[in-house]
Amino acid sequence: MALTWQTKGVRRALVVDDDEPIRRLLRVNLDRAGFAVDAAANGEAALALLDAGPPPDLLITDVMMPVMDGLEMLKRIRERPELADLPTIVMGALRNDVRPDDPPGFDALEDMRFHFRGWFGRCAYVVKPFNPQEVLRLAEAML
Repeated sequence: MALTWQTKGVRRALVVDDDEPIRRLLRVNLDRAGFAVDAAANGEAALALLDAGPPPDLLITDVMMPVMDGLEMLKRIRERPELADLPTIVMGALRNDVRPDDPPGFDALEDMRFHFRGWFGRCAYVVKPFNPQEVLRLAEAML
């Protein structure tokens, strides 16, 4: 088993979002829940943090960001054996809107959640805007 900060009693989270108020909101709530939090404004900066320090126990990322988006970042993270199973919460704006060409009973949001799990492993999808307490509950359940 890889020795993580969590096994030493400190849980670490990496928050990646280009929106500074969202990074701050998540940082404050995660800090109150006992996490040590690093933050980055895009996927490229997040990869640099991952290269520089110990791996986090949890990743929370936006999808749409400048420089490197969340999907490209996740693809690169999952290529690293030590991070292949990193619990990840993906945040995005996809809602469960019904389009006229959708088959009866189609659930766009559940379809997206299914694909994220298939593409990126231990992954959950949260719709923006989100309740920070919902994100914390999901984080605790994933750890």
